[in-house]
Amino acid sequence: MEAEQAEKHLQDVLAAARLGDETIRSQRFTDVTLENLDFGELECGQTVFEGCQFSNCDFSGTAFYASSIHQCSFSNCRFRNTYWKDCQLTDVKLDGCDFRKTRLKNSRLEDVLLRYANFSNSLWEKDTFVNCSFREAFLTNLRVSKVDLQGVDLQGADLFQTMLGGVDLSSCNIEGIRVSESVQELKDATIDAAQAAVLVKLMGVHVK
Repeated sequence: MEAEQAEKHLQDVLAAARLGDETIRSQRFTDVTLENLDFGELECGQTVFEGCQFSNCDFSGTAFYASSIHQCSFSNCRFRNTYWKDCQLTDVKLDGCDFRKTRLKNSRLEDVLLRYANFSNSLWEKDTFVNCSFREAFLTNLRVSKVDLQGVDLQGADLFQTMLGGVDLSSCNIEGIRVSESVQELKDATIDAAQAAVLVKLMGVHVK
């Protein structure tokens, strides 16, 4: 019964936003399970999502400000053209979600699964990623500025034309990343001695 009430609360808040100024502010959504929800083109501020599960939902075009998402799962959801500022995402599953042309600023993501996610043509600025997985993710033409990557799994990620100069990758898994033949994407990035072997492999150099 509590779950039904929680779901009804979210749907009521969403309906009110559609009838009003398309804004959701200072709300808390807990243990909600919904599918095929249209959450797009909204402004969502100081809102908390905790223990929620969303399937085949559309968040495209929504702006999130000072909001947090904790222990939530998003399956086959769309986040194209979303804007995130001062947000916190912790223990969240976002595998395979579409984040193309997304702007992420001053936000922190920790223990977030973003395997096979698509961040092509997006912007990351002053963000922190801790123990996140971008395995096999599409990170092409991604603009990064003052980004902190700690223990991030980038194995098999496509980083074509994503310039990582100034980014410290020394604690990250970069095995099998896909870059251009010139490896220009890694120019001025920081790696450790063990990762140098990966870089040599990317350059097509054979070491005896």
